[in-house]
Amino acid sequence: MEEVRPQTMVCRPPGTRPADTLTDAQLLHRFATDRDQSAFALLVERHGPLVLGVCRRVLGGLQDAEDAFQATFLVLARKAGSIRNPELLGNWLYGVASRIARKARAAGHKRQMHEKQVTLLPSLAAPASVADPDLGPVLDEELSRLPEKYRAALVLCYLEGRTNEEAARLLRWPTGTVKGRLARARDLLRDRLIRRGLQASALLLATCLVEAKARAAAVPQALTDTTARAAVSYAGGAGGAAGGASPGAVRLAEWALRSLRAARGLTVALAVFLSLFATLLGGAALFGAGARHHGTCGSSTSAGDKGSSAR
Repeated sequence: MEEVRPQTMVCRPPGTRPADTLTDAQLLHRFATDRDQSAFALLVERHGPLVLGVCRRVLGGLQDAEDAFQATFLVLARKAGSIRNPELLGNWLYGVASRIARKARAAGHKRQMHEKQVTLLPSLAAPASVADPDLGPVLDEELSRLPEKYRAALVLCYLEGRTNEEAARLLRWPTGTVKGRLARARDLLRDRLIRRGLQASALLLATCLVEAKARAAAVPQALTDTTARAAVSYAGGAGGAAGGASPGAVRLAEWALRSLRAARGLTVALAVFLSLFATLLGGAALFGAGARHHGTCGSSTSAGDKGSSAR
């Protein structure tokens, strides 16, 4: 009689869905290969609060923040198959969202100035001053400008609430390196805030970072569903008709994608230039060595000729 083997059981915490156990890399792969809308919706659920939080801190207005939020995930939809470190997706999304939100703020400011409106929205006012109690917008701006190795540590440990050990595993660094770079990142942020006229102590800075996570915005389910549906359409090449995305979100996503392409082109051009420069330096060094060798041989021959003439 055929042996009956027990089925393998997959243990999950109560209340979780099967897809909840998939990593960001696995979900990105599902979306990139199969346009799996449910996989993308789960990514929006996981990282949406972080993205909407930074968009609201920079922009203030709900509609503008939601446009920037959708734009960020539309960019992800187009880039899903080429994210270099999918295990650090939160950090990647933070960088994209921050750039898009600042672009939207600048565009809004320019539009309001053009229309000569007297009253500006609070989020479009001048950079924070010493008297401003909320450092959120300027903190996000300076955080997004930190070198990648410092920003990644801060985003993971402060904005995503991971432990040093979890961050070390994701970043593939020793735990001591994570702690050291967190300390260095806080110092860099504090110095930058001080240069902007803000007296930010280490304690105040850490408090602001923690509060930024606490204020991470809950994403309405309708916005999650609309964004995931728009992502499927936009990934397939749709532009203005990106499955329910607002026109403002599509414009911001197109701007961000152009910026990413330009940055990549600049990086490639720089790499080619450095390679050619290194080749030229190597050739010049080889030529110089050959010339010196030829000169030495010539001197020896000349000396020999003189010796023969003397004899």
